[in-house]
Amino acid sequence: MSYVRQSIARNDLFRSIMTKDVHQLGRMFEQAGHQLRIAGGAPRDILSGKLPADLDFATDATPDEMMKLFEEKEIQMVNANGTG
Repeated sequence: MSYVRQSIARNDLFRSIMTKDVHQLGRMFEQAGHQLRIAGGAPRDILSGKLPADLDFATDATPDEMMKLFEEKEIQMVNANGTG
């Protein structure tokens, strides 16, 4: 769980969104040499004491690197345009 900052990792709401799939996604990016962070409204919601309705991620991987990574892992991308 090295991609998770330990201070927020103790937060119960944060722990509740860290599902098996989120951990798997984080490890996948980490093993490929990239960072993956939860971004957008989720951190704000957690800090406000609310459970986030959805998760957005930010990464230092380029769109091409992400597409290659997902193809290698045979994961279908829902939105390959990089937009919401």
